[in-house]
Amino acid sequence: MNKISEVLNTSDGVLISILIIIILGILFVATIIKVFEIIYTWKLFKKAGKGGWESLIPFYNKWVLVEISESNWWWFLLLVIPSFISVSIDITEKMTENTSILIGIAVIALAIAACEILSALVVSTNLAKKFNRSTGLGVLIALIPIVGIPIIAFSGDKYDFEREVPGNGILGGIPIAKKKSNQNNAKVKCNKCKTSINSSMKYCPNCGNEIK
Repeated sequence: MNKISEVLNTSDGVLISILIIIILGILFVATIIKVFEIIYTWKLFKKAGKGGWESLIPFYNKWVLVEISESNWWWFLLLVIPSFISVSIDITEKMTENTSILIGIAVIALAIAACEILSALVVSTNLAKKFNRSTGLGVLIALIPIVGIPIIAFSGDKYDFEREVPGNGILGGIPIAKKKSNQNNAKVKCNKCKTSINSSMKYCPNCGNEIK
């Protein structure tokens, strides 16, 4: 114990102490942000009639998000595939010093970034419209989700199941809602709170009760 105290009293020890405090501070802030993210995505999914737990499963939660936003299914691929490609690019970049290959990697990286931004904009603008919000909020959700999504999650906005949105979001396209049967638009009442909801919903957006 005395040796530890002696080390901490040196100039190097002070630097180590400061570094530890900074690391602990960063971990604390990161934990708070992650917990907040879990809370607002959970609430968002419940508002759309999905299970809050669905927001916790990596990749699957993006599929559900695309489903909630009523965007075409291939936007899910553009949301998740770039992550795998980025990992492969990082590995390749570390294993080569060939200038031509590095330039090619840079071009691919830019293309991946463009795909990620575009897919996020498509899904987010549709998501905002499904809650009867503006395209501007959708752009905010795409660029700064930790700011945009809580605006919907913690507000009184309700998910509009019957509103049709373009299958490709800001790029247009036929609403996939038109492909749905009239049965999906039928109304049922929650057994717990008696709220009128769409029969396609798994959970009541009002009380969270599972619809059976």
